[in-house]
Amino acid sequence: MYDVYPIAHTQVDWNIFIRAVQDTLGVSPTRGLDELGILSSVPAAYLASLDCGNNPLEALRRARYASMIHASFLTLVPRLSTILPFYDYAKIAVIDTPRDEQYLIILDASIRDWIYCTARLCQVDSLFAVRAIAGRIMNHLESMGYKECWSQYEKIEQSDKTICLRHL
Repeated sequence: MYDVYPIAHTQVDWNIFIRAVQDTLGVSPTRGLDELGILSSVPAAYLASLDCGNNPLEALRRARYASMIHASFLTLVPRLSTILPFYDYAKIAVIDTPRDEQYLIILDASIRDWIYCTARLCQVDSLFAVRAIAGRIMNHLESMGYKECWSQYEKIEQSDKTICLRHL
């Protein structure tokens, strides 16, 4: 299976963000987070707090502001052609030349683009390597608190241990 490592994620300065929203709107952007017990240390908390209606789960489902938040991942691929399908969604940097027939790659995109990317590439007709990498990226994002972003999809585990998504 392909290893994928999360290496960077947009971080918010909570002190400045909370103070600025309170000063301009008179409310705390984290009140919805507090009610649901979502910790500000969870990467998805920032996206969840950007909804003025203070409905963090709905903010995550709609991912309305997800184009403003980025995540980067590092992976090894056997061939550069393996990552071609990712070019439609992510910025890609080859940071090391072939070593033992492996290329060290960084993939960077907004959370919105990662949602679209995984929805498109976690399909039966995708190559195993592509599906495996996209599925690992989705798993990492879910562990960062973005699970609700895929709530409109059914996850189907394939016999090769990759995940395919089916829109509900």
